Amino acid sequence: MLDQLFPQAHHRYTSLPVLGPRLGDFAGWLFQQGYSRHRVRLHIHATRRIEEALHGRGINTLNDITREQLRACAPAHWWDAPDLFTTVRSLERHLDALGLLPPRDPPGRTETLLNSYEAHLRDVRGLAGSTAAQHRFTVGPFLHHLGYEENPSRLSTLGTADIERFIRASGTR
Repeated sequence: MLDQLFPQAHHRYTSLPVLGPRLGDFAGWLFQQGYSRHRVRLHIHATRRIEEALHGRGINTLNDITREQLRACAPAHWWDAPDLFTTVRSLERHLDALGLLPPRDPPGRTETLLNSYEAHLRDVRGLAGSTAAQHRFTVGPFLHHLGYEENPSRLSTLGTADIERFIRASGTR
C-alpha cells in the first residue's frame, strides 16, 4: 500500500520503528473510511512527526503507547497544525479499532456535555457533522475557561461579563 502512495520513498515510512509496521494498515483503513488519496498521503506524511514526538518521549514500541501519549503528539489547538491534529485523532481511532490502545477513561462532565451538545446540533438542529464539531471546538475552551468540570453549576450563574472575559482571553488567537 505505501509503495503505491510513495513509490520512491515508502521505505522512509515503513522503517519508522514505532509506527512503521502499522502504516500500511493505517493507509488502508483511511481509504476504507473514505479519505482521498491526497488526504491519505498527508496523514501518512504527518506520522513522521508523530514518530519523532513519541521517540522524544522515550517510546520505542507500539505496545508502549498510551492514549494520552499519542494525544500529546497533537498540537494543543487543531488550528495550529490541522494535518498533524487530525492525523493523531485518526491514528488513535485506527489503533483503538485494532485494540492496540488501553481502554478509554470514562468521560468527565465536560466531555459528556460536549458529546450531548454535538449530538443535539447534528441530530436535532440538523447541522452537518463538521459544523457541529466546529461548534464543539468553540464551546470546549469556553467550558474549560469557566471551570465547568469542577463546578457544573457555574453555567447557571453565567453572565455577559463571563462571556466577555472569555472572548478577551481567547481573542489573541
